[in-house]
Amino acid sequence: MGLYSSTMKRLRSILYLFLFYFTIVLFTDCSGSKGTIKVREEKKPEVVDTGYGLALEKDISQSSSTAQQNEKTPSNKSLADMLRGVAGVVVTGQGEFVKVRIGGISSFINSDPLYVLNGTVLGSDYAQVTNSINTNDITSIRVLKNAEAGIYGTRGANGVILIRTR
Repeated sequence: MGLYSSTMKRLRSILYLFLFYFTIVLFTDCSGSKGTIKVREEKKPEVVDTGYGLALEKDISQSSSTAQQNEKTPSNKSLADMLRGVAGVVVTGQGEFVKVRIGGISSFINSDPLYVLNGTVLGSDYAQVTNSINTNDITSIRVLKNAEAGIYGTRGANGVILIRTR
């Protein structure tokens, strides 16, 4: 009987020790979560220029290429340098002799894309576009390809470059 009672005492002390540690862990977990508020940062919905208006990025089913300008610090980049950073756009030449081509799209007569500034069609002459835009005012550049460019008809056959300014 002595062996049985000493084993029971040990088991009882182990059980009390376990309950003590369990209570401490439970108390620290519960008290740590009280008073702490997790603030979830909500992203503003991204608004994208579709050529015929603005839409939310999540509502657009086709992929497109965009470039965003840093609004806080002007970069003094040329339009050609900004277009070089857009996927699917090939820019060759320097200065007035820049040639812009949207990857894989070209017609027999002309391979220049159509430039649209804040919803106004400027044409397909790169030199005219660069002379009429201050590049530090550009907030975004979006390239429309294939079916997306179809809203401009045959003028958009080589792609459309949408430019938004402040």
